[in-house]
Amino acid sequence: MRGRFRLAYTHHDIETE
Repeated sequence: MRGRFRLAYTHHDIETE
């Protein structure tokens, strides 16, 4: 659960950057 959320969060962060 946490790993999946972290992956999505990181992906969003990269897309926003």
